[in-house]
Amino acid sequence: MPIEDGWPKKGEVRNPNGRGKGTKNKTTIEMKEFISAVLSENLDRMRDDFDKVSPATRLMLWDRFAKYILPTLSQTQIEGDIRGKIEVVLKYADEENKTDE
Repeated sequence: MPIEDGWPKKGEVRNPNGRGKGTKNKTTIEMKEFISAVLSENLDRMRDDFDKVSPATRLMLWDRFAKYILPTLSQTQIEGDIRGKIEVVLKYADEENKTDE
């Protein structure tokens, strides 16, 4: 469709009284409020359920929940020669008193 003289130019809008930039959709706001209310009402149950899962599942859940709460960090790149062994050890708090078998 060709652009006619009556069409808005770049940066102009047809309806200056319309929804502003960044304004949330009414349905989105209502759904966020609903989900927040459900989570708040069931917080104790969720804590109990969270404590019952295995450490590996708990770590996976923390990872999934964190992205909705914590800001995303940018990637960091380290360059250089690596010589020798690099070892990463993850230890759960409930495993501190266990001995290696």
